[in-house]
Amino acid sequence: MPPRKPPRTVTDEQVRDRARGALLGLAMGEALGSPTQGRALMAPAFPEPADTPERELPNLPLGPVALAAVALGHALAEAGGYASDVSVRHHRQWLLRAPAAPEMVRDALSNPHLQRFPHQAAHAAWVRTQKRPPDGLPLARAVPLALRYTGEDAARSRAIQEDVRLTHADPRAVLAALALGGALAVAVRTAAEGPGALFTAAQAELTRGAALLGTVSADLIAEAQAAACQLHEDLALAGKPDPLLYGPELHLHRSGAHVRVAFRLAFWEAAHASSVKQGLLDAANRGGESSLNTAVAGALLGALHGEQGLPAHWRMAARHMRGPAPAGYGAPAWDLPTLLRPYEG
Repeated sequence: MPPRKPPRTVTDEQVRDRARGALLGLAMGEALGSPTQGRALMAPAFPEPADTPERELPNLPLGPVALAAVALGHALAEAGGYASDVSVRHHRQWLLRAPAAPEMVRDALSNPHLQRFPHQAAHAAWVRTQKRPPDGLPLARAVPLALRYTGEDAARSRAIQEDVRLTHADPRAVLAALALGGALAVAVRTAAEGPGALFTAAQAELTRGAALLGTVSADLIAEAQAAACQLHEDLALAGKPDPLLYGPELHLHRSGAHVRVAFRLAFWEAAHASSVKQGLLDAANRGGESSLNTAVAGALLGALHGEQGLPAHWRMAARHMRGPAPAGYGAPAWDLPTLLRPYEG
């Protein structure tokens, strides 16, 4: 029997490099996807990449997807960890800076009883939409939480599900965020050299997350199990040459801001893109909800390849991206450098 390979040693700088890669990838992806947002672009059939036309990173301010991560970064810094009451306050500040926020998110965050009954507000908003499929914003918010708790699996799972349930009651949103968070944590803390470990971590989080939601509320047991099955299917299809994202069930142009589209496409890019650049251009040039889809794919690709795997000219442009001006003297800056600071060498 051949000797077992010793575990790979990961340096602190490698961990920080992967964390910076995830955050820069998120912001870069949103910027690259913004010009094609909402467009039904013709693209080659999978697995041929839609990597043309190539373009420079647009000179844009931070968009609402990256700003959602910045809001959570400020909340984590203020509380020294995850605290739902602090996060609610920062999410509401984000809402003022995101006029095009999804209706369900706006409804939940505007509920005057949100802080007293944090998860009932989202459930009420979900029911009012007749349980419309959830958008993918929870995937972006999972990124800073996954980086904050890379080596603390239980704390990471608890923080992600608590935060997502402030605005999204649908188990598909909660479980997709948990799965992405688990994949990001493995990519960062182990410096995984391939996507296999990311898929394994995501699958494990789906199983644990469905059980966790069942303990939260007996009413969620059946829906959580159904959601886990759907997302396991998404991961299985993401590993195949054709992820069936132009199909009758999920379609890049017709499904809207569906969390499963962003989730499946991000893992497909992680498994099939030859580089971060190719993955981001492919996601951006397919249109649809390209701002969000490319942002989520960018976070996963950035965590897998690290900051050094990002195109240097895009990376430098992203580091200068800024959000809205602070509200008053001494208020924290809403910019990417603030979010990156804990992971600088």
